[in-house]
Amino acid sequence: MDPPPLVCVAGVGALGASLAAYMIDAGLCPVLVSRGAQAHALQHEGLRLQDLDGTIRLISPERFMLYKTDCERDPITGRYSKRPKNPKTGHFLKRPNCPKVDVALITCKNHQVAGLLDFLELVLAPSGVVVTCCNGVGASKAAISRFGRDRVVLATTTHAADLTEPGWVRRAGEGTLVLGPSAATTADAPPPPPPPALSALLECPKLRCTWDANIGLVVSRKLLMNAAINAIAAIAKVVNGELAGPELWPSVLAVCEETLPIMAASGMPCPSLSEAVADLESILAATASNRCSTLKDVLLGRRTEVDAINGAIVDMAKESGMPAPLNNLLVALVNKLYNAEVAKPRDNGGQGLRRILARIAMSIFNLLHITLSPTHSDHSDRTAVLAKFVRK
Repeated sequence: MDPPPLVCVAGVGALGASLAAYMIDAGLCPVLVSRGAQAHALQHEGLRLQDLDGTIRLISPERFMLYKTDCERDPITGRYSKRPKNPKTGHFLKRPNCPKVDVALITCKNHQVAGLLDFLELVLAPSGVVVTCCNGVGASKAAISRFGRDRVVLATTTHAADLTEPGWVRRAGEGTLVLGPSAATTADAPPPPPPPALSALLECPKLRCTWDANIGLVVSRKLLMNAAINAIAAIAKVVNGELAGPELWPSVLAVCEETLPIMAASGMPCPSLSEAVADLESILAATASNRCSTLKDVLLGRRTEVDAINGAIVDMAKESGMPAPLNNLLVALVNKLYNAEVAKPRDNGGQGLRRILARIAMSIFNLLHITLSPTHSDHSDRTAVLAKFVRK
């Protein structure tokens, strides 16, 4: 009997660690690719996991293989040292001491993808596949440029988790993992089957993993939802459910209305406006108490993915010769908030500055929305709404 395909989870943050734990529970021994404090905790303590029912358990380091991208382990002494790289290109100078992997599941932030692709070029088996499970479209484009469409699989997930501290993950929601081909399918061609190596994921019960030959529409819908929700939630500093209220819903809807035709003009499969609005209402209701990833990043002073989400929409608009003022503004405002968080003194009043910037950002956004959408429904209470945000 052949051994199961070897899966590598590249970028073991909250989501990657949670998905890896599902694989380990199914009897797999995945390769976890990490760095820094997270890698240190995984190496010395293992993965501490809080399940949805509140149960806390420890997954010992013996149940997975760990690979650190920022240092390497000497096979004789067992000691780690800084990994040698080309100082000009930043690429690895020699092949990592890591087994060849059949499936590489990328779950990192978009700005971390390039470095992981350098690693995967050295350890991916000749017939191996890369699965991109990242927000936006940048990760899949970068992977396709390295490995070709035939070896890249798109993925989207509704599993949710939080990283409470290095090595400690709290599951926030049980969802699904949908995989599909990166090459567009045509109506007269039979849908392509999943690559055999993906059996390791498709047969993992708790991952609830499925193959969808029309994943392009699924990915487009997620990009649209992220573009309409994440940046506004981060600027207003609110959980998702508050976006459905009368103060913020018109702004969410305005971004959706701007984004949808831009995506369609770029050739992406898109839902109708009524379907998109129904998706928004459903997601905001289902995740009412959740903080979106962009808001978490801003609050923790981490680099956000707004450039890979709303910034990707701005790039599409430029290529199509279309305006995207709302998406452009959201990119600028979220990046300003991130810069203010990074620069703030850690021992005092940086929160006051962040609150002021958030109020200004939301005010500018709403005023621009009024200017660009004079026919949009019910702006009569906008002044009161802005005053409410300023008072917060």
